[in-house]
Amino acid sequence: MAQVGIRAFKAELSRYLRQVRSGRPVLVTDRGQVIAEVSAPTTVAKGAARQLGTATRLAALIERGILRPAACADRPWAKGRLVRLAPGTARRLLDAERGE
Repeated sequence: MAQVGIRAFKAELSRYLRQVRSGRPVLVTDRGQVIAEVSAPTTVAKGAARQLGTATRLAALIERGILRPAACADRPWAKGRLVRLAPGTARRLLDAERGE
């Protein structure tokens, strides 16, 4: 796996992206410390996400550390139940707030 500084990465971006495309990830460093890893997208990122169910996609995002599950699951929105309001409720509330 190649390591490259920020300045060199910017100067030769096309070269490093070709390297990533061929399957070799690149570590980007700032003053010797790794700050980013550039790699080819996973199959989920390539469009397969549309084929996966919502629960599977959420589980994958949680596993990758992108999402964090709700700390308290006793909230209605944490259990997937939505509050449904009558059509036009938002408009009436906004009109009342604005004094219209």
